[in-house]
Amino acid sequence: MLAKGHRGVMGRFIPSTQDFQFIGGSLALDFVNTVGNRLGESCDYFSTPRDVVRWAGMPSCLPHLGIVRIRRRDMAGILRRREYLYQTFLPFAERTKRNGLRMVARLNHDISQLWSKKTLRHKDGRIQWAFEGSDAEQLAHAIVSDAADLLSSGRCELIRQCQDSSCGWLYIDRSRKKNRRWCSMRDCGNRAKARRFYAQHHGEGAA
Repeated sequence: MLAKGHRGVMGRFIPSTQDFQFIGGSLALDFVNTVGNRLGESCDYFSTPRDVVRWAGMPSCLPHLGIVRIRRRDMAGILRRREYLYQTFLPFAERTKRNGLRMVARLNHDISQLWSKKTLRHKDGRIQWAFEGSDAEQLAHAIVSDAADLLSSGRCELIRQCQDSSCGWLYIDRSRKKNRRWCSMRDCGNRAKARRFYAQHHGEGAA
């Protein structure tokens, strides 16, 4: 998935993706995918707290949280969590399982810290879960809980990485033959088709 506009194989300018994408099949993977062009000239879609607020409130994300308040001082923790989760999921995509124990230990630490902020309350005649941390912690709780669910289920074996050389986005392969290659046919898939077409007609090797 491109982070910004670039020149295509035939010199034509290809516009950037204009908004967040939710192609991962998992909240935690979509969170990791907020870095565009991760393996190339990367672009961080979380440049400011406002970016995180908008991402969390989008219909495909966590609109039930309402407008979350993310402060500048929350950003370092958000970006650290995003990177260690990427490193946690990547071995499944690469079929290596390297560093698994160390990364799971970090996730377990997050889970224990964040779940300690949940409590049961009696409200409106019902007993309900309540979260007693900051908005940033509540957002983190939702993400790490989803990550734990993904890793503790068979779905983690279906994690794939887009085969575009620069993209790096992760997704759950739910295709019938389990042979999905691209994060999205509209983006990386179409660019691959364009490169093949150009190579066929100009005698050059496809990228």
